[in-house]
Amino acid sequence: MKPNIFLSNLSIAIQRHPKPLITNIKLFLTTRRARTKNYRDELYTWVDNFGPESEWAKANSSNQKLMQDSFTLREASLRNYTLMLHKNAQNSQKKPELLQAQQAYKLYLDKFPESGRVAEMHFFYGELLYSVNNFAAAAKEYSTAAEKDSKGKYFQLAVLNNLLSLEKSLKNDAQIKQMIGDSIEPVAFTEAETPLFKPLIITFNFFQRAKKL
Repeated sequence: MKPNIFLSNLSIAIQRHPKPLITNIKLFLTTRRARTKNYRDELYTWVDNFGPESEWAKANSSNQKLMQDSFTLREASLRNYTLMLHKNAQNSQKKPELLQAQQAYKLYLDKFPESGRVAEMHFFYGELLYSVNNFAAAAKEYSTAAEKDSKGKYFQLAVLNNLLSLEKSLKNDAQIKQMIGDSIEPVAFTEAETPLFKPLIITFNFFQRAKKL
């Protein structure tokens, strides 16, 4: 079997810098070689081929420590790599780099839906989508972030940014005027307005609780 270059070089980085696991991963991702397409392909292959449904996982299912260590390393490696891509895309605003970051978020959220950091990754993905004016998709990510961790540090921002994203789909005054003219009769809410109800209620309840503290 062809050696996994990503794992080989990550092992070297860990040996040379005896620091905690996550620190080593972040350190490794700052190297130029970690930013190449080869490393991205190696990382994604590793994440795919060593998941809980993989043949490797089935063969080692009795070794819970090994399984947990594998999960921890794969999750942290992909999460930090994704955030690195996001930062680079944010700085460059180049379409290829923005697309790479989006692909990385999709892979992370698909492979680690039960991670302890999944709520914040939904939030950060929402931030990326908002920055490229994909407001409908951003709203979904913010909403998911808020639902998954109502006590997290990004909860309040997720709810607020969800509202801001949904607001972008509302009709402006000129469009409303064109639709109803001078009529003062009630108009039913459309599909653009109804998604606002839930985050508005959440926001109201949040501030009501804050008043009582």
